[in-house]
Amino acid sequence: MTAGPAMAPRHEVRVLSRWARWPAIGIAALPFCLLAASLGTGMVAALDRAILLALRDAGGNPLGPWWLVVAARDVTSLGSVTVLILLALAAIAYCLTSGARREAGVIAAAFFGGVILNTALKHLVARARPDLVNHEVTVYTPSFPSAHAMLTATLFLVLGALAAAGQSSPLARGFVLATAVCAVVVVGVSRVFLGVHWPSDVLAGWSAGTAWALVCLRLLAHRPATA
Repeated sequence: MTAGPAMAPRHEVRVLSRWARWPAIGIAALPFCLLAASLGTGMVAALDRAILLALRDAGGNPLGPWWLVVAARDVTSLGSVTVLILLALAAIAYCLTSGARREAGVIAAAFFGGVILNTALKHLVARARPDLVNHEVTVYTPSFPSAHAMLTATLFLVLGALAAAGQSSPLARGFVLATAVCAVVVVGVSRVFLGVHWPSDVLAGWSAGTAWALVCLRLLAHRPATA
């Protein structure tokens, strides 16, 4: 019996199963747990302040030429809720039109579940935005964890893993995953560079988003596989 369009080949399920194991989920979530438990302590606060100020000159302006700030604003928009919703909906629509209903459901659960989880965490912790430097973009919500970091980690890693699992070449799989990871990193770094997040907000977002992505991929990987 061959795999239908809604059922990934057996080798894809094996790849996802290797990535989405509970120990990996626990390791991914550990930085978030440690940071959430240590917010307000001297070490985290001192590191946050030192990194944020290191990215500014004596006048409080971002280091580097003017176009770097413009580029950072462009990059950070890749992690905006509007852009991510459009990307998630496009990916879901593609999966549905391809007959991959389970993949569509996992993408929807990962992204929209991530939005709900991030909103809850933000209001539970209610950490104020950095006040050491000027904000180069407008922000409206609490600071911890960074929504840009968490939601890009969730969506980009889920999409990257699904795309990579379908590649027969290990080099191609590595390239796809590396591209997804690089996108997550540059969006998160842009938030700190623009002065709207403490570094620990971004690290916590990466951690929570990666853990949630792995949880969702584990649900997909545990479906029955066909030969």
